[in-house]
Amino acid sequence: MEKLYYKIAEVSEILNIPVHTIRYWETEFKELQPKRNEKGKRFYTAEDIDVIREIAHLRYQKNLNITGTRSELKNNGGDAALMSKTKQKLISIRNQLSDIYEQL
Repeated sequence: MEKLYYKIAEVSEILNIPVHTIRYWETEFKELQPKRNEKGKRFYTAEDIDVIREIAHLRYQKNLNITGTRSELKNNGGDAALMSKTKQKLISIRNQLSDIYEQL
């Protein structure tokens, strides 16, 4: 079962992206706004992780600069968030089908 929220160190480890880079991207991309507790500690959702993954793809695989990456994210209209929601729905369907299969 996936967690609802991840700490920045966990996200850094999952995506192999330095913590300072993730913090910097928060200042550059409005699509990336993790939740914070009263002490200011960041908590990332699966959707946030997908956005970071998309930013990393655009920056490192497509070699876009910050401005180009920002433009691509805006033009894609949140493809990362849509993919995350689709993934969650597919996981739910798979679990339901597994339950049905076990009942048979």
